[in-house]
Amino acid sequence: MKNFVKLIALFTLLLSLSLVINSVLSVRPVAAQVPFAGPGTIIGLCTNTASFLIAVGPPVPGLYMIRQLPRGIWLAGLFVPTPIPCFFGNVPHGVAFPVILFGSG
Repeated sequence: MKNFVKLIALFTLLLSLSLVINSVLSVRPVAAQVPFAGPGTIIGLCTNTASFLIAVGPPVPGLYMIRQLPRGIWLAGLFVPTPIPCFFGNVPHGVAFPVILFGSG
């Protein structure tokens, strides 16, 4: 009977330890978020990502992909610094950064 109790205690300990190790190893890093801002101009539509290709001017210029049309001229927001190719059908438009949060005015 004592061996059975020891076996159950060992099993419980190993199960708890494996759950802790699994939770530590399953943590995924969060993608970096970089700010952008400036006047925006719509260049075209990216059919491969179902988003609009927008060029943003200074102070933080670049090409960005936005899923909805902005309502103003000035844009500010956050993007992920992982460039994605933009295609209209089979024609490449360029490489742009996906926007995760933005506002316009």
